[in-house]
Formats: sequence, C-alpha cells, structure tokens
Amino acid sequence: MALKPVIVQSLFDIKRDKWDNFKMSYHTYLHWMRNVLSIDNPIVVYTEEKFFKAIYDNRKVYDPTMENTKIIVQKTEDLTAYKLFYKRLENLMQTQEFTDKAHFDVPEMTKPLYNTIMFNKLYWLRNARDNKFFNGDVYVWKDAGTYRED
Repeated sequence: MALKPVIVQSLFDIKRDKWDNFKMSYHTYLHWMRNVLSIDNPIVVYTEEKFFKAIYDNRKVYDPTMENTKIIVQKTEDLTAYKLFYKRLENLMQTQEFTDKAHFDVPEMTKPLYNTIMFNKLYWLRNARDNKFFNGDVYVWKDAGTYRED
C-alpha cells in the first residue's frame, strides 16, 4: 500500500529582516519556498495575509487548479503556541538569569517569536491531520527554506 503524504509548511513574519544576526529577507524565503511548492504532492500552507498572494501565485504554477493546495491564513496572535508561550518566553528571555546563561547569539536564545513559530509546527501538523486535509496517510513538515537550490 502506497502512502499518501501531505506536505505541511508555514511562513510568518517574525521580523527576521530586522535582526542583527541571522537576518534574511522574506523575498529570499519566498524564493526558497517556491522549491517546496513545486513538489507534486498535496500541500497545506499556514501563513499570514501578507504572504498569501505570493504563495498562491507560486503554487498555482505547479498546481493550476489548486486542487492539491490548501492555504490557511492566520494571524500570529491567533496561533496556539503564541497564546500558550509567547508572553512567557518573552518574559523569561528578558531576565538577567536567562541572558547570563545564553551563551550563543542565535534566534533560539534571543527571539521569543522565532521559538513560538517553531513550537507551533506541531499544532499545524495536528491541525492538518485532524482536519484530514487531502486524506493523507502521513503529514510531513517541510520548512519554507528547506530546499535552497533549484
């Protein structure tokens, strides 16, 4: 029996283009994301309104009828992980005790919104599965920047 995998991914503005380190433009992420969107599999994309058109236009090239694509627009503040963790992470990451122990200047240690989006991946996967999008047998996470080469 062949598996029917469904790719799940997201793109949200976590202000990465304004960071001091690990800065990246969303133009670049949308370019990389095109590589995942070109895969001939059902794809569920969670995103915010500002990225919808670019994602839709990129995917439509590979799925002209959009029958294998579901794009779900959400506000960052409505994400489960945001509601559960963002304020607590922000408060923790600003404490002297935390900053004294943060030995590396990486997003995981300095950007609570980055962590919130990372944590939400499990909720998106569960949402896609629970809603039986495309009746998949397995739901696979692929970051927007997974495939950086054409």
